[in-house]
Amino acid sequence: NLESAEKIVQEKLKRLMKTEQLEFPFGREKFEKKLRSVAAKFKVSYEFNETKQHGGSKQAVVLKGIKVDLAIKELQHFIIEQQATENPNTEVPTEWQPQSNTTEVFHVPRGCPEWLRVEQQFQITMPSVYIQELLRIQNIWLWERYVQEKNGIEKFKGMANEKELFHGTRSHDPNLIYDSEVGFDMRFSAQGMWG
Repeated sequence: NLESAEKIVQEKLKRLMKTEQLEFPFGREKFEKKLRSVAAKFKVSYEFNETKQHGGSKQAVVLKGIKVDLAIKELQHFIIEQQATENPNTEVPTEWQPQSNTTEVFHVPRGCPEWLRVEQQFQITMPSVYIQELLRIQNIWLWERYVQEKNGIEKFKGMANEKELFHGTRSHDPNLIYDSEVGFDMRFSAQGMWG
């Protein structure tokens, strides 16, 4: 019957629909024009959301639709471009190399200070591990978010308690982890090792 077929189609569409939240670090007016064009391009809906944290507030937009991932990537690129224009002197770690994309992966030469530091950290908990290759993941979007969070914590508590952690995966492509809008996502680390 037509009614039951319609219900089945609606259920399948519900499963395809995604909802994601994206924070943006500047005024809503500046962001909204780009958001409207991206929402139309990828046929996603959106609504604004403001959350209170550490005595301040964060602006975010909640996107809903089948192509939310593509919409978020385009909006992230826009945010990075805007921040680079407003603050061309964004400090990144000294070992980072120049990059032209949001996320890039670079080979770390064996024996350089960065390699030795990572090797030493690994050997604290896994002394028998031999590192065959070391790649640095440079994700400027995540770095900006990290710096903002760290600055907020330091403003509120005086000092951030930072830790270096290794992320593992055997069953997922590492690209799904390091090139996502949330970064190193614990949902991908239930099994295996990669880091």
